[in-house]
Amino acid sequence: MSMTVRDWLRLDEKTMMVGMLDQSAIIARIRALRLAQGLTIQYLADQTGIHRSIIGKLERGKRKTFNLDEARALCDALKVDLRVVISDEPMSIVEKV
Repeated sequence: MSMTVRDWLRLDEKTMMVGMLDQSAIIARIRALRLAQGLTIQYLADQTGIHRSIIGKLERGKRKTFNLDEARALCDALKVDLRVVISDEPMSIVEKV
């Protein structure tokens, strides 16, 4: 059984101390990074193996949950550390690749 990001955050004390974002906020950050890098949903799908319809549903809020493996794969494709995406630090700390 895959753990969701929320489950993983509950186990990670340091991340919890920095602050948690809900899953919709995490996917909003992932979308913002994708757009800032000029990448398409299809590119992320090709890089991650996650079907483009799933990524699109996540970005549009039609799918509310995703698991840690999906979040990690999306962050890897965007060349950003997952901890940056789940932290409550301003996105300005993320440099464009």
